[in-house]
Amino acid sequence: MAGCRDCFLATVDLEPSRVPGTVAGIVADLRAAAAEAGVQLTVVVDDRGGCGG
Repeated sequence: MAGCRDCFLATVDLEPSRVPGTVAGIVADLRAAAAEAGVQLTVVVDDRGGCGG
């Protein structure tokens, strides 16, 4: 189903994304969300480098 371009542009949120750009920022967001939800968060880091895939 094709949408109307003008309607789309009038309703889409054009604000920049608030997604953190660093691992530290992502972990900070996850910690805050876990605290807000009242759950325990464990962060496991593989610092060996390289691609595991």
